[in-house]
Amino acid sequence: MGRTIQLEKAEPQRKQPQRTRNGCIVKSLPREMSRAKQNKSHWDKVKKVFIWTVELIIDGETKVVQVPDSVYIKELGSDLCLQTQDAYKRLDGDQTLAESIKGEAVLEFPTFVQRAPDSSESESESESESESESESESESESEPEPEPDAKPESESDGPPEETKFSSSVAPA
Repeated sequence: MGRTIQLEKAEPQRKQPQRTRNGCIVKSLPREMSRAKQNKSHWDKVKKVFIWTVELIIDGETKVVQVPDSVYIKELGSDLCLQTQDAYKRLDGDQTLAESIKGEAVLEFPTFVQRAPDSSESESESESESESESESESESESEPEPEPDAKPESESDGPPEETKFSSSVAPA
């Protein structure tokens, strides 16, 4: 005599609705949310081009604009990064909007942030440039050739002499 147990099916997890636009995964929010209300991205039938709603954060100011996917990043602003879920992707100004966001996932529409100028980065770049210049200078200097009558170290009569090397590059 056994017991019968009635099992209920677990409700499947609801996935966030998403669609793909020109290779970019667009995750949709409920219509009541402000970001969903701001999104006016659409296909322009006359121009036969996709018009994106884009959020630009430049100098701390946020601006939402509509631009075609064929616009170049450098036309939107200089030194922009695409804000992804947990990081920023540095963008090439010579790429179009469509090329820049292809393969990325965005929430309703892409957000671009202007990269803040970082003085320490420019200092480290100039230091590394001067180091590489000094390395190339030391490599281009030819080493003196040994004297023709000098004996190889294995044939020398006394203990080997200590060799000292000088380097113009400071250790890291």
